[in-house]
Amino acid sequence: MHVDDYLKRKIHEIPIESVVERLGIHPVKHKILCVFHQEKTPSLSFYPKNNTFKCFGCGASGDAVTLVMQVLNLSYPNACQWIAHQFGIYIPSNGSSNKNFREKIKPIQKLPNKKEERKRQTDKDVLEWVISTARLSSEAKHFLFEERGYSKEVCDKLRLGSISNKEKFVNLAIKAWGKERCLNSGIIREFQYGLLPFARVPSILFPFYGEDDTIKNICGRYMIPDNKNRFLYIPNLDNDIKIFNLNQLIKTDVSFPVYISEGLTDCLALLSESKTAVAIPGAGSFKSEYVKYFSGRRLFMYPDHDEAGRKFFDDVNKKLRKFSSFVTELAYDLNCKDYSEYYKKRLTLR
Repeated sequence: MHVDDYLKRKIHEIPIESVVERLGIHPVKHKILCVFHQEKTPSLSFYPKNNTFKCFGCGASGDAVTLVMQVLNLSYPNACQWIAHQFGIYIPSNGSSNKNFREKIKPIQKLPNKKEERKRQTDKDVLEWVISTARLSSEAKHFLFEERGYSKEVCDKLRLGSISNKEKFVNLAIKAWGKERCLNSGIIREFQYGLLPFARVPSILFPFYGEDDTIKNICGRYMIPDNKNRFLYIPNLDNDIKIFNLNQLIKTDVSFPVYISEGLTDCLALLSESKTAVAIPGAGSFKSEYVKYFSGRRLFMYPDHDEAGRKFFDDVNKKLRKFSSFVTELAYDLNCKDYSEYYKKRLTLR
């Protein structure tokens, strides 16, 4: 389907919060819990004057179509069609595409309000099955090893996986564990038009482990270029610790230097250089309870070259200094937005 200027204009005229209401999400004082990452305090704000939103936790921003794409896991054209059908905007028929869309996407009356969702117990067996089953696809290998140049040994040790076919993933999961357990574990989500994986597809899967080496959560990193909503976790699990590579940090002697990164791919770059590194994804996501894992260690950071990167560095230092610890900032090429880009640039110069 071609989204012409007329349809774009008509959609933009609809108040963004009205679109959000149709998704079953209810803003309070122009704010909601972000749909792009997990959080306890609403940080996604709406701006009625220009019909946009911005999350001050993860940096996601955009318009109503962006939100519909994320919540319903739709392509841009289908998200535009969904909004058009919800608000009675006429779309000239162009053959079977509109008919197929209407058959597939039924009007949604109400989706779960994120505030009403309860924490679910982490189903370690199901999460472990996901990582054991979802091997790296050829597309994921190309991205990790050819495009980015990360160490294959590092990725194998971290047990990275991928999802490249959403229908296949859902069918295999239900066959292995049953629909109810899959839904309860959070690895699949149910909408009125069908079942979907917790992450957008195609995604690279990053398993998060606890101190005891048991899996706590999985983050899916969307492989198609899209800065709006690339990282999605299994939602509403009962553990809130999200430190990537924590289990290896625990085993590392306190005398060894440790590198803290904001991004998962930055962490892969650091680990590929044989550094001891962890990632705490998202600016503002370093919690006070994380300090115990870092106190007394020699800590270093290559902050991203943007406002969020500076905020992340300052926040980590502020929390650590309360316990007489600190992070040393390290400089790198200012023309690179983050350490992963810097790592790739250095590889090409070798």
